[in-house]
Amino acid sequence: MAYWSKNNRACKTTWSTLKLLDQLDTVFLEAGELKIKELTFFNQTSSTDQRKAAARMLAIQLDNVFREVRGATYEEDITGEQAIDSMLKVLTTPEATVSDLAEKCDVSYNFYGEEDE
Repeated sequence: MAYWSKNNRACKTTWSTLKLLDQLDTVFLEAGELKIKELTFFNQTSSTDQRKAAARMLAIQLDNVFREVRGATYEEDITGEQAIDSMLKVLTTPEATVSDLAEKCDVSYNFYGEEDE
């Protein structure tokens, strides 16, 4: 989990948005290690199709909050559907972590206040 850092906008924005959406109640320092299967949306008794639908809805919500509330824009050559699909791949992998999700988000979004490198 070397990627998870309080100095990374993608990490902080992903964590705070998941917290806002009541997907987790973990403090930032511990949230990076949290598995996707531990998020609120992930119902282990649901079918794979039901979990995928819930994950897609969460990915759309994350995308909306990132852009409409948090001021993020898509990275160059990234479309909304690509950003959502990227998150969906992580959100449908039970053993993936919140840190993995933030890393995918960092590739798709330019978060407010990020410096261009």
